[in-house]
Amino acid sequence: MNEPEKKSTIQKNVLEAIRSGRAAMRPRWHFVLGAVALAVGVVILLLALLSLSSFIVFFLNRSGAIVGPQFGPSGLLALLRALPWLLVALCVLFAVLLELLIRHYALAYRRPLVYSMLAVVILTAVGAALIAHAHLHDRLYHRARANRLGFASGFYRRFGASRAPSIQSGRIRQLTAQGFLLDTAQGTTIAVMVTPRTRRRSNLQLAPAEQVFVFGRLMGNSMLAFAVRLADSDDESK
Repeated sequence: MNEPEKKSTIQKNVLEAIRSGRAAMRPRWHFVLGAVALAVGVVILLLALLSLSSFIVFFLNRSGAIVGPQFGPSGLLALLRALPWLLVALCVLFAVLLELLIRHYALAYRRPLVYSMLAVVILTAVGAALIAHAHLHDRLYHRARANRLGFASGFYRRFGASRAPSIQSGRIRQLTAQGFLLDTAQGTTIAVMVTPRTRRRSNLQLAPAEQVFVFGRLMGNSMLAFAVRLADSDDESK
C-alpha cells in the first residue's frame, strides 16, 4: 500500500469512528486550554527550579562549602557533606517533571531525550548563575532576619545560617599570636589557629579586613586551620 492509500485508509477509519460514536470531535477551546495549561505548568516548574537551584548556590556560598574542591579531596568531601541533599533531590524532581512537560511540544518530542534534558540543565545553570550574581537571595535573607518575609523567613534563617563544619568564610577582624579572629558570614566570631602546617600561598599576607576562606577542624569557638585562601582569587596572585 502506497502513501496516498495509507492516508485515505486512516481518514476513512477516523470518519467511521466518529459516525459510530466511538470517537468524538472536541471543540477548539479544549486544545487551546490544554496548551495554555501546559505552558503555565512549564513556566511554574521552571521558576521553581531556578529559585531552588539558585538558593542552593546561595547556601553553598554563605557556608563556604562552594570552595571545598579547591582544598583537595578533603575539601570536596566537606562540600558533599554540606550539600542540602533534600533541596538537591527536589531540583532533580522538578527537572524531570519539566522535561516530561517539554516533551509534549512537537519540536522537543522529535528530538532525542538527551537534547531536551541537556537544554533544561543548561537553562537551569545559566539562570541560577544570573540570579546568584544579582544577589537576590542575599537580599531576601536579610529581610528574613528582620522577619519581613512571612512564612519564608524561617526557611531562610535556617539555611542561611548553616555552614560547612570544616569550611568557614568571613572577614579577618584582627591578627593574633596564634593566627587571627574571623568574623564569619553567619555573624559569629571564631579564633583561627594558623600553624606551619597550614597550607597557603607563600606570598599570602593576612591582614585585618581581608575576606578569607578557612578549611580546618572546628572546635567550639576556635578552628585549627588546615588551609587558608583569600576569598578573591585575584588578590591571591598579587
